[in-house]
Amino acid sequence: MELKDFVKESLVQISKGIEEANAELVDSEAMINPVYVKMHTDNAQAYGRTKSRDPKHDLQT
Repeated sequence: MELKDFVKESLVQISKGIEEANAELVDSEAMINPVYVKMHTDNAQAYGRTKSRDPKHDLQT
């Protein structure tokens, strides 16, 4: 197997794993690789926090 094929397949499987993990956690407050994280400042001390999966809710840092 060539390195490029290994990297490609690894990334595909990681992405699918993230999607499957999010699907299994839909009834919990856990989020894996949340889409709607945003920073309010450039020097924030945390990556981001949210209490909801609803994209309409503003995320807190």
